[in-house]
Amino acid sequence: GRNYGLNTNVMQQDPYNVTFSESFKFERGKQYSLSLEFDVENLVAGNLDRVGCETSIGFKDGSRFYIGIWHYIGQGTTFKGRKSYTFAIPDKEIVDNPKGIHIYTELVSSGKRLLGKLKLEDGTKATDYTEAPEDLKKYSDDVAKAKADLAKTEAIANADGKITAEEKKRIQQAQENLNTAISKADKAKQD
Repeated sequence: GRNYGLNTNVMQQDPYNVTFSESFKFERGKQYSLSLEFDVENLVAGNLDRVGCETSIGFKDGSRFYIGIWHYIGQGTTFKGRKSYTFAIPDKEIVDNPKGIHIYTELVSSGKRLLGKLKLEDGTKATDYTEAPEDLKKYSDDVAKAKADLAKTEAIANADGKITAEEKKRIQQAQENLNTAISKADKAKQD
């Protein structure tokens, strides 16, 4: 299914936030699946004994519904794989609809703790990780911009019929930027 999480094609140790697509809002009574990739080794308990992600929804009656996926040290100090959680939003009026979810890696004191590739999607079954359509479009936009920048750099350099050493450096840098953009776009298609 469509991933509502933006910029999720990362695995990192530092805590961070994942923003949801601007068009996304949790709907009362609807079912969703949340999944997260874990690569943890030799975890040692800190303030708490877990790593994962969590957000919550607030309702008009003052209650909250928590959504998250956790790996607890009691489940093993080492784990590599994907965990998922399927849930239904209670059928109550929502007054606090979150705009994202926090990835918690700081709740243990030490050990390798890479978390990422979060996916939030509609439905009762978590599907394989894919990036949000907005992220994939960004890669193609980056390639188009890099191509235009290279063409402009070459046109300026060739305007007087001779290319200086400085202009050659600018062309080379523009070509490297294009190659990087293409490489990132190709990697995103493979992931």
